[in-house]
Amino acid sequence: MKRYFKSIMGLVLALAVVLSVCPVRTQAASAIKLNKTKLTMYVGDTYTLKLKKAKGTVTWTSADEDVATVSSKGVVKAVGKGTVKINASCKNKNYKCTVTVKEAGLNYTELNMTVGDPGVTLKLEGGKIDTFESDNEEVASVSGKGVVKAVRGGTATITVTDKKDNEYYVKVTVDEDREAYKMTVIYEDESTLDFDIGRDPIYTGKDIAYVTLGSYPQSQVTGDELTKEILRGKWDDNDDLIVNSVKYHRVKKESKYHNYQGTWEDDGFAYFKYEPIKWRVLDVETKGSSKANLLLLSEDLIDAFPYYEQYVSIPKYSWADSSVRSWLNGYGEDENVRGIDYSEQGQSFSSVAFTSGVMDMLKTDEDGDKVSLPTTSILLDTSYGFSAFERGDEGSYEKSGRMAAFSVYATVDCRGFYSGAKVNGRSAAYYLQKDVDEKYNRLNAVADTGVLTTASGQYQYYAIRPLITVSLSATDEEPETPPATISEEEALLDSILEDAGAGEGKITVSMLWHTNDDMDLHLVTPSDHIYYANKNTASGILDIDRQVTSLVANPIENIYVDDPVSGAYEVYVVNYRDRTPLDATTKVIVRVTIDGESQLFNVDVADRLSILKFNY
Repeated sequence: MKRYFKSIMGLVLALAVVLSVCPVRTQAASAIKLNKTKLTMYVGDTYTLKLKKAKGTVTWTSADEDVATVSSKGVVKAVGKGTVKINASCKNKNYKCTVTVKEAGLNYTELNMTVGDPGVTLKLEGGKIDTFESDNEEVASVSGKGVVKAVRGGTATITVTDKKDNEYYVKVTVDEDREAYKMTVIYEDESTLDFDIGRDPIYTGKDIAYVTLGSYPQSQVTGDELTKEILRGKWDDNDDLIVNSVKYHRVKKESKYHNYQGTWEDDGFAYFKYEPIKWRVLDVETKGSSKANLLLLSEDLIDAFPYYEQYVSIPKYSWADSSVRSWLNGYGEDENVRGIDYSEQGQSFSSVAFTSGVMDMLKTDEDGDKVSLPTTSILLDTSYGFSAFERGDEGSYEKSGRMAAFSVYATVDCRGFYSGAKVNGRSAAYYLQKDVDEKYNRLNAVADTGVLTTASGQYQYYAIRPLITVSLSATDEEPETPPATISEEEALLDSILEDAGAGEGKITVSMLWHTNDDMDLHLVTPSDHIYYANKNTASGILDIDRQVTSLVANPIENIYVDDPVSGAYEVYVVNYRDRTPLDATTKVIVRVTIDGESQLFNVDVADRLSILKFNY
C-alpha cells in the first residue's frame, strides 16, 4: 500500500512539473483572412482586397484577367462580365475571393406603353446617369429624372448617357391614341378610375375596353429583386408584406404544388408581387348621362380553386353551396356544404383583391353575389365578343377569344388543368364556369383551346377567371358635399398648419388627427417615396412630423412638392405606433391639394389605408 501511494504521489508531482514548464495555451493566434471572400463589381469598378493579420509578402493573382485583374497591392479591377477567383498567397497558404463582374445596365431595354399610362422611371444599375434624351419627343418624352411618358402612337428610342460617356438605349413602342371613357368613381378610399377603348389582338375589328381595378399577387419576384427587406421582413399572418409601398405575398412550398412553373427559393418560399388586375369590359350599361354599369371579366387567370374544397358526396353539384362561391365572396361556413369559413381577411379572393371601397362599388347579381364566374350563356354571347360555337371547326378562330393565360401565382395551386395552348405567347389553361352540366352532373369549364367542355374532379384546383359588375359615376356628377364637421376640421387644420409655418407646393398633402397614435403620412411619387424615414427628397419634403416622441394635442403632418414630375402618385396613411390599443381604428383628416384644387378625406385607419392615387 505504501509503495502504491508513493507511486501515485510521484506521478502527481511529475505532472505538476510538466504543467509548470509547459503552460496551457488558452487562446489561438488570430486567423489570417481576406476582408472579402465574395465580391460583386461592375465593369470599370475597382476594389482593394486586404489579407488581414498577414505577416510577410503577399502575392496576388487572378485566375482570369479577362474578367478581373489584381495589382501587387490587391487592387481588383473589373474588366469583363463573368466570375473569377482572386488568390492571395502568403507563406505557402492561399486565400481566395470569388469576384462576380456584371455589366452596367438599365432596368428597361424595351417599353410598351399606351397613351395615358403612368410614367416609367429609368434607372441605371452599376453606374451614374448624366443625361436622358428621346429621339422622338412627339411619341415618348423623358424628363431630367428619367421618367418616360407616352405622348402618341409610334416608336422612339431613349438614349441614356452615364458619367463615363457610356450610352444605353431603350426602345419605346406606344400604342396609337385611343378613345377613352373618362369615368369618376365616387367612394371613400379611391378617387378616380379611368379606362380606355383599345384593340384586342385576338379579335379582328373588335373594340375591347379594359380597366384595372383591385390588385392581386401575380408575377414572381426572384434574383436581385429579392432584397433583404423582403426576405427578412415582418410578414403578417396572411404572408403579406409591404416594402417601400409595394405589397408582396409569399407561399410556402408543399408537396401538393407539383404543377408550379416558378422557382422555389432556398428558404422554401416563392415570392410574388401584388399587381393591378386587368379586366375586360364585356358590356357598358348606361343609365342617363351620369351612371354606367360595367360587366367585367378578368383578362388573365389569376388564381386557382376547386368547385368544392375537398371531396364531398352530394346528389347534384350546385353553385349555391359550392366552396368557390364562398371563397370568391368571403362567405362564412353556413354558405357552403363543406362548412368552411372564408370570412376572415385574407381567406377569400375578394378580401385580398379589393378594398372595402371597391367592394361597395360592386353590384350584386341575381344570386346575391358580388363576385362570380362566367356562365355558358355569357361565353357564347357574340355581343361580348365571344363565338356562338362551343367547339368544332365552325368559328374556330373566334373561339380563341375565350382562351385565357394564367399568372405564375395561379400555377402554385393549379393542379387539375392542362396548359398546352398559347395566348399571345403565354400558356393558356382550363378554367371553371359558374353553371354546371345538370344532365350529367358535371362541372362546366373552358378548355385551354377556348372550347366549352366539362371538368372532372370537383375538388381539383382549376384556374379562376372572376366576373364582376362595377357601378361608376361619370365625370359630370359632382361628389356629395362633405358634412359640416369636415369643414370645421379643415379650419382647424389650416390654423395649425399656419402656426407651424407649413410649406406649400403644386402638390400639398396634410393630415390631422386627435389621438396619441403616431400616424405617418406617405407620398409615393414617380421617382421616390416621401415619409418619416425619407423626409427630404429630390421630389419633395415632409416638413412637419408630430406625435413621434413628444405628444401634442391635434397633431399634424405635412408634405409638399414644388416641381412635380409627370407620372403616378399615391397618398396613404400608416398607424406606425398605436398608443390607444382599445381603439380598433384612428380617425384622420387628409387633404390633398393639386394645383390649387383640394380634396378632403375623413377616414378611419386601422393599420394602413390608401387615400388617393392620381396621375400628374
